[in-house]
Amino acid sequence: MKAALKTVLGLIIDDWWLAIGLIVSIIITGLLLKSGFDPSWASWLLTLFTVVTLILSLSMEYRRKHRQ
Repeated sequence: MKAALKTVLGLIIDDWWLAIGLIVSIIITGLLLKSGFDPSWASWLLTLFTVVTLILSLSMEYRRKHRQ
C-alpha cells in the first residue's frame, strides 16, 4: 500500500496535467453531487473525467518526449 501511495504522489508531483485534471474532476463531481445530481451518474462522470485526464496527460507527455 505504501508503494502505491508513493507512486501516486510521484505521478501527481511530476505530472501537473494529471494533478490539475484530477483535482478539477473531483471538484466538478462534488459540485454536481451538492446540486442534487444522482450519485451513480456522478461516479460515472468522475470515471469519465479521470480517463480523459489520463489521456490528456499521456498525450502531453508523448508530445514532450517526441520533441526531445
